[in-house]
Amino acid sequence: DKILSHFVGFLSAFKSSDSGGHIKKQRKKKWNDAAVSLFFRILTANPTAMKKSIRTLLAAMTAAALLTGCAAQTKTQTQQQDAALHLAAMQALEAGRYVVDIDDIHGPKGQHLNVSHSYFRITEEGALLNLSPKVYQESPFRRLSSLRTDYKHVRTVGRTLKKNGDLELALQITDDPHWMRAYDVIITLYAGSNQCAVRMGHARGQNHLCTFRGRLRPA
Repeated sequence: DKILSHFVGFLSAFKSSDSGGHIKKQRKKKWNDAAVSLFFRILTANPTAMKKSIRTLLAAMTAAALLTGCAAQTKTQTQQQDAALHLAAMQALEAGRYVVDIDDIHGPKGQHLNVSHSYFRITEEGALLNLSPKVYQESPFRRLSSLRTDYKHVRTVGRTLKKNGDLELALQITDDPHWMRAYDVIITLYAGSNQCAVRMGHARGQNHLCTFRGRLRPA
């Protein structure tokens, strides 16, 4: 009965408010206090409901804390893994022994093809580009069949560390000891990961043939 009379009093105070909606701060504070008081009176009037509500609230808070902690831990682990992969890729580039596992190929006119079982490898023995047979079944990429070969001669032309942290390595590769038929290769290792892009073109004429995108790892 006391709770009901309190609730009626609360409604009466609300009904007698300014109909234009311009409520004074003191009256708003009084209503807020009344609402809080009513809430706790309802809870204390039913101890079972109060205990259940508290347990539900604690369970929700615990679950939220656990989810937040798991998400933060997963993000930290991912960042650590990416940093380790990036460091391994940097060391492989420095040593001159690495493999780019190719995930997709981009043509000079915006063509795109997802591939598998394709890679570009650099070792002390030279360079090797191995592309999936699927590549040569697509008309925009059939002309790349001439690139699928061993290149016995590799030389570094330049190395640039960009402001955003990306490392750019410029190479030339050829199977001609006189370097008459050479290709320009620009490898971009993206900051903070082992993701990279490999751009290939003719050394003479600066024709862009294709760009491979994938992941760089030690050979």
